[in-house]
Amino acid sequence: MILIIGNFGGKGNRTNGQIGRTQNIYKCIKLNTDEKIHIVDTSYGIQALLRNMALLLKARIVVVLPAQKALKPILKLMHITRKIDQTIYVAIGGWITAFVREDEGLKKLCSRCKKVFVQLDSMTVELQNLGLKNAATLPNFRIYDNQYCVAERNHHIPWKLLFYARVDESKGIELLMDSLKDLSYEFELDIYGPVAEGYKTKLTEMTKDKRIKYKGVLSEKHLETIGNYDILCFPTHYDGEGFPGTILEAIYAGVPIIASDWKYNREIIERYNVGTLFDTFSANSLRTTLENMMRDNEMWRACRNHCVDAAKELSAVRIGERLLNEL
Repeated sequence: MILIIGNFGGKGNRTNGQIGRTQNIYKCIKLNTDEKIHIVDTSYGIQALLRNMALLLKARIVVVLPAQKALKPILKLMHITRKIDQTIYVAIGGWITAFVREDEGLKKLCSRCKKVFVQLDSMTVELQNLGLKNAATLPNFRIYDNQYCVAERNHHIPWKLLFYARVDESKGIELLMDSLKDLSYEFELDIYGPVAEGYKTKLTEMTKDKRIKYKGVLSEKHLETIGNYDILCFPTHYDGEGFPGTILEAIYAGVPIIASDWKYNREIIERYNVGTLFDTFSANSLRTTLENMMRDNEMWRACRNHCVDAAKELSAVRIGERLLNEL
């Protein structure tokens, strides 16, 4: 029996990077094994795991996807129950390397896991250099019911820009607004994503500009919606970024990306050649980078084509094989 421990989102329609990765790991395993699978949804707190100790003790393999605060307590529990060498830890975001570097106890617990999967090769190298020889790369991926096809097309006039992330300052929404004030090309910007607590008033101010609209939270037909845009604007400076699901879904949908040179964005954008970077925190740099892509139709088309190639490399089938080989 396989036990998966992570934040599945509870009964509501909540969504974030942790919930998305947890659900996709579950779907990937379920689609590729006949072995019985049980889940423990930690959105109900660590108590949910304690109530399911019988499942934990019976499990042949335990897959854990904890957030920052829950990581060490869960791995300690795996150690106490003698399950740690049967535990596959799948990291979410880019914070794990700093945590392991700063916490010798956590490093020892991680080193005893069967495998520690992180989202990017540079994270794997860093963890291995810290002594985690069981670290390996499992890039972010998505599983969709229907195969999405990137259709050949021209960009819209005016340009259709997309911001698709949590709506708050750390994701760069205010920087994006500043960059658009003097943009030389006609545009429309649609904003998707959950609005951070206390941020609704600022969002209302932003959308007084008739070219800017808030469209709510994407819940269904993600790729069909995203694929109708010309450029994804991803000006994040959020400290926990790893392989952002926003970038991944833009790749799947064939949408060129303009991203901040922040955390692991450079590694992703340059490896797959799916967009361009701007200087983090600089509205002028973001504006110039947008204008450069809008001016160069060949660049825009090339990025779309590279998205198609990258989507094949980042398919659930290819990525899932790495996980399934450890089960």
